Amino acid sequence: MTLEQFLRATSATPGPDLRRAIVLALAIEPARTPEARQRFYARVVRMAAAGPEAAPRSAADYGTARGTPGRPGSHSSDARSQPALLAAAS
Repeated sequence: MTLEQFLRATSATPGPDLRRAIVLALAIEPARTPEARQRFYARVVRMAAAGPEAAPRSAADYGTARGTPGRPGSHSSDARSQPALLAAAS
């Protein structure tokens, strides 16, 4: 995902909601590698699209870096859903 795609996908999100999504996404997994950055962008776009009512209030509400929401330790990676999320964000 390019910066332009990310900005387009999150342009309707109010600043405080976008900042919360960014903080929560970084709390789940630091974006230190290209793969981690893709997961970071996908998480932020997903949380921004869900809106503040559906957004988790903490990283613990969202799940782990490799787990699914509500199932810490699960190994169903976010990577499987990334292509659809990234395509929807374009």
